[in-house]
Amino acid sequence: MGNPSLEPVLFVLWHPDCLEGAVLAEQIYSWFRPGSGLGPKVIFRSVIDWSENADLLVPLAPNQSAMVIVLIDENMVIDARWRRWLDTLVQQVGSWTDDPKLLLLPVALNNSALGFPPLRHLNFIRPAPAPRDAEPIQFIYQAWLTNERVRSLIRQLTDALCRAMGASNEKTRIFISHAKEDPSRPGAGGTVPARAIRDYIRSETQLEAFYDENDLPFAQDFAEDLHESLADADAMIAVQTERYASRPWCRYEFSSFRRPVRLHRRSNLFGLRPTLVVEAMAAMHHSRCIPEFGNSPLIGWDADRPRDSAELAVITALRNLFLTHVHRRQMAGMPDLGTSVSVLKLSWLPDLSTLSHRNLGELNAQVVVHPGNTMSSIESNILRAHRWRDVNFIGMADYDPATAMVGWQAPWPRGVAWSMSLEGSDEILCKGMGRQHIEEMVGRVTGLMLRRGCTLYYGGNWTDWDGSKGASTDRHAPYRNMLHMLLQSSASEQRWPERSSAASSQSQSSNNGDSGASPPVINHLAWPHQVERRRQADWVNLCEVVPLSLEASGLPKAAKTDDAMYRAIAMSAMRRRQLDAAFNQVRAEVPAVSARIAMHGKLRGYSGFAPGLLEECMLSWQAGHSLWLLGGFGGMTKWIVDFLLCHPGGPENLRDAPSASDWLRAQHPPLRDLEHRLARSLFNSTSDQSGAFQTWPLWSLDDLMAHLSECRQAVQTVGLAQALRTDLTDADTQILMQTSDPDTVVRLLNLSLTNLAASAHV
Repeated sequence: MGNPSLEPVLFVLWHPDCLEGAVLAEQIYSWFRPGSGLGPKVIFRSVIDWSENADLLVPLAPNQSAMVIVLIDENMVIDARWRRWLDTLVQQVGSWTDDPKLLLLPVALNNSALGFPPLRHLNFIRPAPAPRDAEPIQFIYQAWLTNERVRSLIRQLTDALCRAMGASNEKTRIFISHAKEDPSRPGAGGTVPARAIRDYIRSETQLEAFYDENDLPFAQDFAEDLHESLADADAMIAVQTERYASRPWCRYEFSSFRRPVRLHRRSNLFGLRPTLVVEAMAAMHHSRCIPEFGNSPLIGWDADRPRDSAELAVITALRNLFLTHVHRRQMAGMPDLGTSVSVLKLSWLPDLSTLSHRNLGELNAQVVVHPGNTMSSIESNILRAHRWRDVNFIGMADYDPATAMVGWQAPWPRGVAWSMSLEGSDEILCKGMGRQHIEEMVGRVTGLMLRRGCTLYYGGNWTDWDGSKGASTDRHAPYRNMLHMLLQSSASEQRWPERSSAASSQSQSSNNGDSGASPPVINHLAWPHQVERRRQADWVNLCEVVPLSLEASGLPKAAKTDDAMYRAIAMSAMRRRQLDAAFNQVRAEVPAVSARIAMHGKLRGYSGFAPGLLEECMLSWQAGHSLWLLGGFGGMTKWIVDFLLCHPGGPENLRDAPSASDWLRAQHPPLRDLEHRLARSLFNSTSDQSGAFQTWPLWSLDDLMAHLSECRQAVQTVGLAQALRTDLTDADTQILMQTSDPDTVVRLLNLSLTNLAASAHV
């Protein structure tokens, strides 16, 4: 695994009946994917369709290696299918001794795992046991710093993965930088935290620590030894105290260590060794920040818990070192743009401190590629406000040679509607993903759209906004509120106005919440849902709430909030109002909806006369919008994609509209009763509901399937791209419709936006 040419992919395996395994998998994901797309790919494997003889490890690229974390409990031990598969995997590991591409890390969740036949010859990772009186799942959900079981698992995994990524068998060396204590000013120095970190490293780990009191020889020129120690160190922990900024040697140590280095002689790939800042300022003391810290990760020191604080500092430093190795390998495998474009590849998130180094500034780069997702508008604007004004900053996860020069410059100021409803499902887990994967991808797509100047439309309520339902161990439980995901992603994409141009200022003020400007998110709220005014005020610069009244929904005043038929009518009304440009002029000029993204969606358990995502997609298709169907993530969107691509000899439930309608009704039994009640109300002229259906021509499930059949006919006649108006090739459109790879989704959406923006200016 130490082969520097192999990019690691992390797999987390657990038995579907192991509730603790699912929770621990989320903790592992959060730790090794700390946000912004940083870290290795993490793939979950739990729910397996054994009938397809599926390989638990999805196929890897030639330049990738697999790091497999197996969370073993009694359920996996007694399951013969898992035993057979893991036994086969162990044999593969033995055949790759000379060029290892697979690392197995077995984790014993209890003692029964230690006798697991396929892996019993390996040294198991053993997390600390949970307290006897603790509820296992609630205990695991505690903050990990206060949870010894989770903390010990993360500590052992981080150490093992970091060792596996090393290029040699030498111990990892951590340089501890700190200012000495001043006897006249107690608490101003960092000796106490630094010694605690040193002691933890030497007593609890197999690492090496450089600590000047122990490692600089007496009566010798310490500068030379210090330079050698800095050069030999793999990572640095800097203890920030009151005196740190005023000590020249401290600042020299940090700035020397955090200096970009060209990793290959003829390459524009630069590396940076990882640093961690431990903030240990005494209470009520003051100091000043130093620019050398840049965007180094920072954690706080708890003087009342020195051992736990030292452990967190060391584990975090190790995690950062692991991520550094991962990002360097990911960058090394990236394609170039050719000789006509100057591309600078960085293995860290750029900041003013590191970009100011002369060896980077002399390259005159046109494109700067950094790890993870493309940085937010706030961050890129800070860099562009200085000497990097005309540079495209692109995240490695979003990098595509076809759009690197124009992809983030070509605006497409249109309205884009999100159609999405997500619940935990085996369908998602079968594809190697969990909640965090989906939420991360939603954030990436949201950022992409907002950077292009799009306004996002979403019809949904604010239910369970703060996760008030609590942690759930049910893998079929609802995901976090979709609107919350959109707003959290939008918060970092707010743009400031350009001072040099009044016109530019006005054009970019849409995300600042200035008077007369539209916010980046428009939320249509179907009757009878409401949202507190205070909550609206908290998000007013990012989201405009457009509630639909009884009248706007075409409902009589006597409508009851708990009546399923009235609520179904209101949902259909909301979906149509979302596309009504005149209705949506909530502040000033709001771009009308011109495109729709559809993902997942309910096939059953919905409240309406048809699956809501199907109705939304057909409304957009009839209106001539671009339609991006992300069918690779399952749900109603996958069913629509399967219907559009179905050939005459396909499955019976996809062959024609009547058969498909019958199949959909069978998935949601309450639909027939709702349809019968609607029919009685429509044809009863004396009913007080008789006027409720004049405003909105309700589409039944049969109507929607007729429109979907028209769409399929268009696909067969003019091709996928033209029928769905994606401005991609037919081949790329089909890939977008079927892939479950987030990187591919973002790349193709970016390409589609680029082409649509170019077409708009022709």
